[in-house]
Amino acid sequence: MGLSLAASLAFVQLVGTHARLGSLADAKLLLDMQGIVVERAGS
Repeated sequence: MGLSLAASLAFVQLVGTHARLGSLADAKLLLDMQGIVVERAGS
C-alpha cells in the first residue's frame, strides 16, 4: 500500500495544477482515500 500511495501522491503533484487534469487528480485522491478507509476498517 505504501508504494501505491506514494505513486498516487506523485501523480496528484504532477497533474493537480493542470487546468484540464486537475479534476482527474482530485478524483484519484478521493478514491485513494476511500481505499485507505476501507482497508483500515477491515483490520
